[in-house]
Order: sequence, then C-alpha cells, then structure tokens
Amino acid sequence: MNYPSIDISSLKENEGKTVNRTVINVGEEDSIYAASVETPANMDVKVVSDKLQFTKHVKKLSFQVTFKLTKTSQKDLFGSITWSSEKYKVRSPFVVSNA
Repeated sequence: MNYPSIDISSLKENEGKTVNRTVINVGEEDSIYAASVETPANMDVKVVSDKLQFTKHVKKLSFQVTFKLTKTSQKDLFGSITWSSEKYKVRSPFVVSNA
C-alpha cells in the first residue's frame, strides 16, 4: 500500500478540517489493513473508514481523516496514521499548523 502524507495549515481552535486520501495496494491481494492514530496533545483525529479491505479486484480504496484542534498551539503538531495488516505496517505521517 502506498502511504500518502498529510499537511494541514491554518487550522483554528475547535474548527474541523477533513481530507480525503486514496491508497493503492501494491502488496498481496486479499489484505486487510486497520488504522491506528498517534495523535498529538490538543488535537482530535478521526479516520473513516478505519479498515481497508483489498481484494484481487479492489486495489484502490479511499478514506477520510478529520482533524480538530481542541486548544491553540504555537507549534506545528505532528502525528501519524498507521495501517496494519497481518504482515505489514504502513505509516502516513501528518503535520498540522494553526499559523
């Protein structure tokens, strides 16, 4: 699976921003990946769909990530979404700034 990074700028406190990402399975057919999120303090991150199921015929899938600052930060905030299958882990890093 390829791993798209995410960059969010100008996010204000209590404001949500949703991004869409599409990934392509470049590994084994019939793979299922589950999402886990490493979230920085002062931020909520939600992934929908949090499971991606690839098959012989389904090689491209999309998901949405919603970011919400719960408190203004003077620094850029870094985190990641890790997609895990039985064999592999694929990490998609993200950075969020409110400047």
